[in-house]
Order: sequence, then structure tokens, then C-alpha cells
Amino acid sequence: MSQKWVWSKGSDWVGLTALCQSSHETIHETDKLLVSSRGTHSSTSFCSLNLDSPPTVVELETPFDTTRFPDVLGTCHGLVCLSDMSFDRFIVLWNPATRKYKVIPTPMVYPSGSSVLIAVDQVGYDHVNDDYKVVRLIQTGVGVWLNSKVFVYSRKLNVWQSLEQRFPYHFSLALCPGQVPHPECFNTGVITRLGVLGGCLCVIHYRELRSVNVWVMGEYGVKESWSKLVALTSGNVSRCVFLSVSPITYLKNRKEVVVEVNQQWFEIYDLEEKTSKQIMIGDASRHLSTYVYQESLFKL
Repeated sequence: MSQKWVWSKGSDWVGLTALCQSSHETIHETDKLLVSSRGTHSSTSFCSLNLDSPPTVVELETPFDTTRFPDVLGTCHGLVCLSDMSFDRFIVLWNPATRKYKVIPTPMVYPSGSSVLIAVDQVGYDHVNDDYKVVRLIQTGVGVWLNSKVFVYSRKLNVWQSLEQRFPYHFSLALCPGQVPHPECFNTGVITRLGVLGGCLCVIHYRELRSVNVWVMGEYGVKESWSKLVALTSGNVSRCVFLSVSPITYLKNRKEVVVEVNQQWFEIYDLEEKTSKQIMIGDASRHLSTYVYQESLFKL
């Protein structure tokens, strides 16, 4: 029997992202878009983006050194999780609404194996225990010699715990046996990437860098529920080369989707008219990363 494979580019951890669906849910009154912006030789800055008409941008002051913690790992409800640059020895949980933050040392116990090291973190909410958690996957080795270790940090207990659970896939390539039915675009042999939109699994499908489609699985595990939601081409976007496309969220009316393009600008895609309009934020030379978060007074 033939075996299909799903390829997810880079360090996208779709399963853990889905743990906190608010990170990519439909925008509500209390939701904001958190945009991190970083230049080639500068620190990371943050702003809150409101896409109501007209769009407004509010700069966010960070109570910690963003040159030390430049990378956003993810968001969940009102919390933002960031990492440092020294092999992820520390992470930060930050609430932009209260400006409070907490620095957390990370576990440095690596599996035995080669010098190849991959560390992936994601933040999520454990509704059973009413607890916010950070999951860390560490891998060394290549191919059949892959070694993995999984750690879970509990904010409530303030401890890291090791899980005796094997992760059998090489995460740098995220080559995973296809346990989920694929959309028809997988048969075309072009580049695809996984994501989450509105709490649903989605596939970003590139064609020769001149067009990109976003397919969404409306009901998880049901092949017939795949639908092509967004179609961007050089004809409806003023900049025609697509190096990186990330669907972020639906707008309030659920008739438009916010799409981040090439980490430089946004396209607001109209699902009915099949057209898009461009929104630029700040200097185009800086790289953007965008997340949905809910403002809250949650105490760290």
C-alpha cells in the first residue's frame, strides 16, 4: 500500500498552534493583531494593529530587552511567548495589556546523538486544568537515528516536566505520514505549507511564486470539506512575487481574510469579490510577523 506524505516548511508546529485556537480565530471586539517588526541590524519592535476603517497602529512598549528576546514563538489569549537567541536558554511570557512579563529558564537536557539540534516551542491553554503551558520539542540526529525529547512547562506549577512520549518525525522537514486526507492541490507537485486559519487546518499552495492559494479543511479529517478560500495572483496583487504567504485571521464580518505577504505587507482578501487591497505597516525593509491575541488582565 502506498504511503502519502505531508511536507510542512520550516518550523510550523500545526498541532500545537491548534491548541490555542484564539491565535488564529475570527477577530472579536477584544482581539488585536500583534505585529513584530525587525530590521537587519536592529532590535525587534511591536505594535498593535486594528484593521477597522481606517486602520490604526499603536506602538507597544516592551518592559524587557527586545535585543535579547527578539523572536515570538506564539500567542494564546492575552499571552505572548518569546525566546532568546542563545540556543533558547530562556523564554518570556508577556502580557502586552498589563506590560507584565516573566522570564523562564528552559530545560537544557538534550537527547544523546549528533550535534544537530532543533528546539521548537509553542504556547497553549490546557482547559482541563485551567493552565497555560509551553511545550518544547528538542531533537538531535538525522534519519533513523533521530532522538527526541518533549518538555511541558506549567505556568500554574511553575515547573518543567519531561514527557515519555516519542515524536517519530524529523521536525526540521516536518515530513509526516499522511493521516489527514489532502486537498486536490497536493497532486500538482508544487510547494505547500501547513497553517491554521479560524481554528481550521489550512494548506498554503504556491505555484511558481506567481500565484498562491489557501485551502481550508472545514471539518477536520473530512476530505470533502477542503475548499479553496483565498487565491492571490500577480493580477490582483500589486507585487507579484510570493516568497512567503501567511493567512492570519478572518475579519469580524467573516467576509474578508487578513493575509501577510513576504513578511512586508498585508492583503485584505474579499471572499465574495475575490479581490484584495494592500496595507503597508512602517518601513518595507523590516520583516513582519503577525499574530492574533486577546487583550486581557491575566496576571503572570
